[in-house]
Amino acid sequence: MKNVLRFSAALMFVLFSTSAGAQLTVLKNTQVLQANPKANLNNDEDIWADAYVIVKGKTAICIGTAGGPITGTHWDFGDGSSAPGDKLKHVYNTKGLFSVCFVAEGKGAARIECRQVMIGK
Repeated sequence: MKNVLRFSAALMFVLFSTSAGAQLTVLKNTQVLQANPKANLNNDEDIWADAYVIVKGKTAICIGTAGGPITGTHWDFGDGSSAPGDKLKHVYNTKGLFSVCFVAEGKGAARIECRQVMIGK
């Protein structure tokens, strides 16, 4: 069975489910941000994306999921840097408010999901 990731912003935990069982990790001093991945879909050919960002100190753990006819994914961290992939860790050099965006690209279309994060309160 594929690993399943579940987040709860209210309780600040991450639950990793596998065929062997589940592991609960409690997060302290973190922000967890997520949204509705399939909002505004018109048909089965549409690209959908969802972005989760967990912030601890100056580190953002970015987990993106996407579906539909995608050709690639990348993250824009809002500080002038970006990286390909869907699951990444990024360390910020400065404190501040950043817009972190997950981009799922397809032929002639893209879905962008952004989260505002406060780094190094």
